[in-house]
Amino acid sequence: MPRFKTSDVVDSETQRCTFAELSLSAPLLRSLQEMGCEHPSPVQLRTIPEALGGGDVIVQAKSGTGKTIAFCSVVLEGVNTSSSGTSQAIILAPTREIAMQISDELRRLGWYIVPVLDVACFIGGVPVEEDEERLQSKGAPHVAVGTPGRMFKLLRDGLLLTDARFLVLDEADKLLDENFRIEPVLNGARGGLEASAAMAPKKAKAEAKQPKAKAKGAAAPQAEEPPKEEKEMKEEEALKEEVKEEKPQEEAQPKQESEAEGPKQDAAEEALQEDAQMEDKDKEREEDAPKDSRAKVNAGTVALNLDDSTLNAMPVCGGKVLMALTEGGMQYLLASARCSAGIKAGRYMYEVRILESLNPCETAGHGRVPNPRQLVRVGFSLKGGSLFLGDGENNCSFDSEGFFVDDKARRRASYKFVRDQTVAVLLNLDPSMANANTVSLFIDGQRASDPQPLPEALIGKPLYPTVTYKNVSLEVNFGPAPRTSLPFTCTMLAHAAAEDLEIPSVAKRKDGKGELVMPVGLPDTGYFDWVDKFLVDNPDFVELSDRKMLDWAWKSGIWKAGKYYSGSGDKPEASTGVPAIDDWSVGRIISAVAPTFPRKYIIPEMKANLVKSERDEGLMRFTSADFHRKAVVIMGEPDQQYKEWIQKLVLEEKQAQAEAEKKKKQAEAERQRQQKRQQEERKRKAEAARKNYEAAKRRRLGEEVEETEEPEEAPAEEPEDEAPEEEPDVPVELTEEEKALKCRKPPMPDMTEKELARSYASFALPLKSEGFDEVAYAWGNESSCSELLKAWIMEKKQTQRAEDLAPGADFRQAWSAWQKAQQDWRKAQTDFKDPAKRRAFKEQRLEEAKKKIQEEKQTLIDAGDEEGARALEEKVEAEQNEEMDTENLDVLAVEDINDIGNGEPLFGQFQYEDWILLSTRYELHLLAHSFKKDLNDPDRPSFDLKHLSFYYQKYYRKAWNFSQFGVKEFEELVELLKDSVSVDANGHLKADEPEDTPLERFVKLTEDNRRERQRRIDAGDETARLKFSRPQAQRGNDRSEGKGGYGKGGKGSYGGGGGGSGYGGQKRPYTPPPPAPYKQTRTTYGSGGGSYGGGGGGGYAGGARGTYGR
Repeated sequence: MPRFKTSDVVDSETQRCTFAELSLSAPLLRSLQEMGCEHPSPVQLRTIPEALGGGDVIVQAKSGTGKTIAFCSVVLEGVNTSSSGTSQAIILAPTREIAMQISDELRRLGWYIVPVLDVACFIGGVPVEEDEERLQSKGAPHVAVGTPGRMFKLLRDGLLLTDARFLVLDEADKLLDENFRIEPVLNGARGGLEASAAMAPKKAKAEAKQPKAKAKGAAAPQAEEPPKEEKEMKEEEALKEEVKEEKPQEEAQPKQESEAEGPKQDAAEEALQEDAQMEDKDKEREEDAPKDSRAKVNAGTVALNLDDSTLNAMPVCGGKVLMALTEGGMQYLLASARCSAGIKAGRYMYEVRILESLNPCETAGHGRVPNPRQLVRVGFSLKGGSLFLGDGENNCSFDSEGFFVDDKARRRASYKFVRDQTVAVLLNLDPSMANANTVSLFIDGQRASDPQPLPEALIGKPLYPTVTYKNVSLEVNFGPAPRTSLPFTCTMLAHAAAEDLEIPSVAKRKDGKGELVMPVGLPDTGYFDWVDKFLVDNPDFVELSDRKMLDWAWKSGIWKAGKYYSGSGDKPEASTGVPAIDDWSVGRIISAVAPTFPRKYIIPEMKANLVKSERDEGLMRFTSADFHRKAVVIMGEPDQQYKEWIQKLVLEEKQAQAEAEKKKKQAEAERQRQQKRQQEERKRKAEAARKNYEAAKRRRLGEEVEETEEPEEAPAEEPEDEAPEEEPDVPVELTEEEKALKCRKPPMPDMTEKELARSYASFALPLKSEGFDEVAYAWGNESSCSELLKAWIMEKKQTQRAEDLAPGADFRQAWSAWQKAQQDWRKAQTDFKDPAKRRAFKEQRLEEAKKKIQEEKQTLIDAGDEEGARALEEKVEAEQNEEMDTENLDVLAVEDINDIGNGEPLFGQFQYEDWILLSTRYELHLLAHSFKKDLNDPDRPSFDLKHLSFYYQKYYRKAWNFSQFGVKEFEELVELLKDSVSVDANGHLKADEPEDTPLERFVKLTEDNRRERQRRIDAGDETARLKFSRPQAQRGNDRSEGKGGYGKGGKGSYGGGGGGSGYGGQKRPYTPPPPAPYKQTRTTYGSGGGSYGGGGGGGYAGGARGTYGR
């Protein structure tokens, strides 16, 4: 029984309870488990314990909430199958379809009850002689289900003996309606009914006289919304009064009972009359098949066509039995098979029987799996249409849940059929018969549905018997003899006249091999549109691909998020919430199963078919002994047929969009008209209310009010001219640009950028030497396609990222050396800006200079050159008195960047911005050279600027923060980094310095650039002033740590220094120390605790950011 997940079926209480906690017997629990019922619904949870306790139950609930299982479970728990001869439960239903469904549900629930449960269904439309014969030969069943007219007749004639413990009224609101006279049945049943677990007989009689009273049933709720509280109270009071009035009547004398016998007889006659009318209405209009002397089809011609079936359909026993794969997610997918012959004329039937119902195990997931777990659809479809019954307008079918499906419309037409029941599907195309162009369903030889008219799309076309199923095993019988006879004779399909059938010829290879086609094409060049056109032109081919697997899942009822799937056309992402579908277990099973069937396959796997190693894997599965293997190259200028196909698809898209836009405008116009009408109505009512108020006010004041009788206004009809004239349809045509299209833009890329970047360099055309029996070129020749592929790869090399690129050993060594040098320079600058350290350093230098001069002077004296010694002393004194001109220093000529001659390092005046520029110079220089060396591709010596952030992250393990430089274009940054990096004519990054450039060179270039900017600023050029954004210090206890690149340490330094905690990690806010005697222009950058990065301290924000905010 389907259990739709609504608030009426599942709540927090039912999720915590199981059927086992309701004290149900083991056989019943086993049946419920096989039906997929784990937790009782609210209706079942409240009804079953109350009814099992012997109380009368009245239930109201919506349709689909589990009412039938509720009262059937109660009835089966109370029935003693060891006792026979009388019916222990009577169940009344308003229609024969509902009665049949109840009977089926009782049989399914009572399957494991021992001794065997006997359930019989007595309904109109079935010859009464059959019911009489059944009761005379087998006696009364344990449970009798039926419609009121037939049940009363059998009770009146004494054929149905009852000792009823249960009386159930299903759809009680209808049974208690004045059009149904159930009182005779209740009276008849009451003769042997001593205690009713459904409702008291007096209540039933009262309800029979109160058609508007609340509906009743023993765990048999009506499928309507509960009435309002006030209405319920009134109806309860009316019910009590009726029961009170009934009591003295029940205690009346036999004379009064005899007087009441007249109305009972009248009611009985009315019931018999209703039953006769129903039987006349349901009289079988199908006639016995006339003798046919025409030539019959050959034996074995009519059978299931395994080349026209899904890959999970497993035929056994010579094709008479259909099984299905049920592991690895296949339990969620429909299987389907079509007959080899189509019916063009005449009246023919075929049979299906469920041999077993399977309950495969399921993995937990958050997605919605289709219900019911077991499903069978039997019907007819057009050749070349969808294999799945219920998919589109090219088929019609009955399903095991009792519905008829055509063109995606689903309506109740029969009752359910279950295991071991023989189902016959009859197609009548004989125009001379009453039920021409109809399809009917018969179960166990009895009509289960009215003749259903064929959809217009199927009339006049050959219809092929088709079976769609899931988690069951089926016996399919095309004849020549039926398993179960119908009320009339009907020819089976296998014994049909040859001229009434269409039997298409099947093109087979002479060598008996299957065929394998592997299309090879480039992304976003119309590849999948070509595949779709190929399948339309060659409907006997089966597509094996991920997109086909998902389409199969969605047609099987798996939930789909949105119109399109995510990912790419080649490798879509499932995202259904069903683990066995999302992890592509289904695809792996099909990949293993497909080679065992020598059919025609096409494998449109774009990336796999372009890469030789993956093509080899595919060819290994489909061996040359079983398949003719062919590669089709789809590259170059498309042919005219393909262009026309594309134009047709584009035109259909535009027409669909135009139609949707038109409907949207019409809906908006209708909404505005309705809104205008409602406003006018509100104004009219407001004016009438105002007049009434004024009149009442004058009356209260004693004034006379002229009574005017206004005629009641009829509902105003909308004037015909109020609705705006419908705009004529503008013909949808293709533009010149659309007519020139070579391929459509797909709703999603054929391949993701990431997958394309990883694999495009290995794309290659297929060769016969790989194992193909044939290599064809659809749009060009081999040489032109080869040149096209080569040019395409070259163009991708210039624009695509190298996803698999990894930093080499040379890069890591150079990067570590740079980090250490940078830390030393920062420490030297900090020492230089410390007055005490600077004074000590100066004194040390003087002492070392004096000692050196004394040694040189003593050497000259020892050599007898006293004049030279005096000249050296004078020279030293002059140099000491002369101050060094650091402003006009030739920066690029400095030999020692740690001491330009006066103890000051060349980088002594570096500010935050200068350190950033110095680091960026070397990082981009090293990145450009390392990319070329690590990729080792002469066709790609560098990369496009749009991929700079990607490679920067890959090499330095930190984000590229372009915004911190305060510029808009990369060319402006290059101007700040001139003589280090630049951009070539192709827009690629270029290193201006050789790979082995000394590290000191970058310090000199940075200092030279700083001095040039300062000169421009001093001259009044404010555009030379840098506007870098500095990282913000973090507050609180943020102690997150940066990785620090490849350097040693790990806490928050730009170059990988370690140790200490920064200001952001302190408990109290940072308070700056008093200024030192030497005026500092910036916060120091030393290697102690807490710096902008680089030193041994914790970084600008306590180690949280180690790279200047990048």
